[in-house]
Amino acid sequence: MNKTLKKLGITFTATALLFSSSLTFAYDIKECPNIALDLVKSVSLYDMESQFEVLSYDCDSQMGIASISKLMTSKILYDAIDRGEISLKDWVPISKNAQSKDGDGLRLRAGDEVRLNDLMHGMLINSSNDSAVALAEYYAGSEAAFAQLMNQEAANLGLTHSHFVNPSGLTEYDANHDPLPAQNVMTLDDLMKLVVILEETHPEIHEITHLEKWTFEQKNIEKTNTNLLLPLYPSINGLKTGYTNFAGYCQVITADMKNLPNNTELFQTLYNRKPSFGTIHDRKLAMALLGGHYKSTRVKTLSSLMDYAQSTLEIAVLTDSALSLSNIQFEGYKAYTADTLTYVNPKNHKIECVFFQNPNVNKSVLTNNASVGSLIFFSGDELIGKTDVIVKAID
Repeated sequence: MNKTLKKLGITFTATALLFSSSLTFAYDIKECPNIALDLVKSVSLYDMESQFEVLSYDCDSQMGIASISKLMTSKILYDAIDRGEISLKDWVPISKNAQSKDGDGLRLRAGDEVRLNDLMHGMLINSSNDSAVALAEYYAGSEAAFAQLMNQEAANLGLTHSHFVNPSGLTEYDANHDPLPAQNVMTLDDLMKLVVILEETHPEIHEITHLEKWTFEQKNIEKTNTNLLLPLYPSINGLKTGYTNFAGYCQVITADMKNLPNNTELFQTLYNRKPSFGTIHDRKLAMALLGGHYKSTRVKTLSSLMDYAQSTLEIAVLTDSALSLSNIQFEGYKAYTADTLTYVNPKNHKIECVFFQNPNVNKSVLTNNASVGSLIFFSGDELIGKTDVIVKAID
């Protein structure tokens, strides 16, 4: 454990721990076989429920995201729908600007009017740039005005390493057709935060992104989802692909993993009983890459992550806030954790823990729900997470 603390550069006094709310690090992406790191810029496997980055590779560098930008576009539009400002039934006029956009669009023509719901499908299924621009113009008046909303929303959500210049993710060029300095960029850390927020606030996005095919009846066009993994892994329910010369091949997927095994070995040590909530059967995971060199790189990388998740991961059940800890006690009080912690963890990594008692605690004047220290969870040299330990008077 001392090696762990020194490597992380953290002084684990009780006071420092009490003010550290989120201490998590990822395992090396090389644990997942068949990922060609020379062909990608950034990779992540993410536990959406604990918000723990299980595997990662360069997730804190800003990179181009291409059409993954349309997830932020969708967030703003879904919020507006919830507020009653627009409706999925609205007829959206198509401008010359929307018609002019490159990509696999919906063959929209200036003067057309298209249902907003159809434009959402086109934008999220076959990454229609004309749909994204039409939606942005309808809601905000222009692409530039909508990009301002995207940046405001990023700031509101704490996505501090994200920047948007348009709703589609298309590369912006100067008069010489050289990429401008300002483009749509995110870090994978920010992208995963956005994916979690979308899952929490607008799970209806999966009603679109899980579709392998969709027919735009107004023009009798059948479109195939750009997410080529959908027919290969039934647990995948979205989300979005992207490609431009500037960004390379990008993609983020979400998956409802079923029947992951539970590991309660450490839990039994802490509580000497079973969790009050029983067995956890399912888990929501997200996986992503940015800057892939080829379309095949995108498919192979995410397939490798899915195969790794299915064969290697388990749910480590660590704490249960409803139960008292069996081996931490104060006279007249029982100890509890402030949080229920469960993490997706590779089976070959044993999680351990240590209790740091706050030296400022006066045992003679304890009160209900007083924090007396923290439980720190780690695996080898990786810090997994922490929770405060509180006390409650024995009835």
